[in-house]
Amino acid sequence: MTGNEVLKLAYDIMSEEESSNTEFSAFAPGILTVLLAETWACNNNLRRSKGLEELTEIPTVTAETMDQPLTYEMEIQLTVLPYGICEKYADGDGDTVKTGYYNSLYVNGVNYCLRGIPQEHGVEDLY
Repeated sequence: MTGNEVLKLAYDIMSEEESSNTEFSAFAPGILTVLLAETWACNNNLRRSKGLEELTEIPTVTAETMDQPLTYEMEIQLTVLPYGICEKYADGDGDTVKTGYYNSLYVNGVNYCLRGIPQEHGVEDLY
């Protein structure tokens, strides 16, 4: 998916039209960059669990690169990033109820992506 596709998915989730939210859309590259930084370790855990090489740098998104494919795993792109964008949108509107709702979906998405992945310093059975 591209940055624009993730943004469109977020708008669809919120039942919003992108054409009526051009001011917010202008902030999308920066928001996506922050979300990619927040989920970088999670994405690398997913990559490691799949036997893929980890990303060595956190990708950044600009207005010019919003149409380029994101290098993150599809699970992150579909179950985490859109809800992170929705959360920022609701926060910008001052809607604390929706902000909390979308934040919980964002956190649940991160947790979903981490399920069943052995952690580097996880629980060790000592008996």
